[in-house]
Amino acid sequence: MSKEKRKGGYVIICSILKFIYLFYPYSIDSMALDVIILLNSIFDLLKGSFILSIPLFVVLYILNIIRKKFADRFSLSWIISCLIITFLSYFIFLLVIYFLPTFQSMAEHDLGVIPKYLIPPMEDWLGFYVTKIVKLIFVAAIFTVLSLPFLLLGSLIETITQAKFKKMHKAISFFAAVFAMTTLLAALILYIFYWIPLGIIHLIYFS
Repeated sequence: MSKEKRKGGYVIICSILKFIYLFYPYSIDSMALDVIILLNSIFDLLKGSFILSIPLFVVLYILNIIRKKFADRFSLSWIISCLIITFLSYFIFLLVIYFLPTFQSMAEHDLGVIPKYLIPPMEDWLGFYVTKIVKLIFVAAIFTVLSLPFLLLGSLIETITQAKFKKMHKAISFFAAVFAMTTLLAALILYIFYWIPLGIIHLIYFS
């Protein structure tokens, strides 16, 4: 290597170091520590996403089988059958988590004989439940629409994985898609849209 090239390399390295010291207010040790923290965060994200992907894979794999049979039975396209099954799944799940605590509380606490004048009219009970069910239908529709980009991207990842690794079992490629989407969603919630969990709780129970 000629002296001119060596000297030019030193100049470039020195310029990079000066740039780092100028715009980064910490020392090189602090930068290394930040890199380690970042790598640990990524590792924890991947580990947590992998653990969460296992039960999600089981549920989604079963739902995918149901979707295929439903689509074949009614001659529906992938997108239509996917939207219908996703909506029904969300709606059933919301019904369970919304009304189950109420029924459990009523079963666990014996209130005895309630006087008739304290019992709400049947119309009020029906109005209450109909209103809540309509709200849950609306919430399930919102969740379905928000899930659509992840479903499309997951299907794309599954298709690419199957095309690239033709001998791979379909369940493995399906799990790869679930893991990728779980990681993406977890990263979005943890680092960008951290208000989503509280927003979902408010939307379901307090809106």
